[in-house]
Amino acid sequence: MEVKSKKDILTGAAPLHCWDIFIYGYRRRLEFSGDLQRLQSIQKQFNWSEPPVSPGYALIWLNKVVIITGITLQIIHATENIYAMNGYESTEVIGNRPSMFQGRDSADVPRKIMRAGIDSRQPFETVITNYKKDGTPYECYIKGYPIFNKNGVLVNYMAFESNISTLRKL
Repeated sequence: MEVKSKKDILTGAAPLHCWDIFIYGYRRRLEFSGDLQRLQSIQKQFNWSEPPVSPGYALIWLNKVVIITGITLQIIHATENIYAMNGYESTEVIGNRPSMFQGRDSADVPRKIMRAGIDSRQPFETVITNYKKDGTPYECYIKGYPIFNKNGVLVNYMAFESNISTLRKL
């Protein structure tokens, strides 16, 4: 079939090449593989007890961004899919605090919810206005958990995040 116009492409008249699907899926598996290996390495390094939610499950099945911080809230790992959410490469955020994503319209109530969860070492869940690297605001759903080692000592915090801006508009 000959593709004659942009309309043909947009309406599906253009042939779909299986390599397009394969390459996208392959790239995603490579990203997941690296992230999963790093998450397992962190879990082993800090001797985690079982986390309340598997980071691998959240990453692969729920397509959440996974951010791990130390107890001082410095980011030690962010999954590669953070780029799709906010334009930051995962390596750019390492060593920063998650507050780097907040800005002018980040409300006090979600900040207080996060702080209360962190201070009480309890899970928390909130939506906050964060900012992409280019300065564009987005609504970020965050579910955070304290992570304890097998001796019951707090060693990390883990947050699952997603951009829900389009969902909020529905």
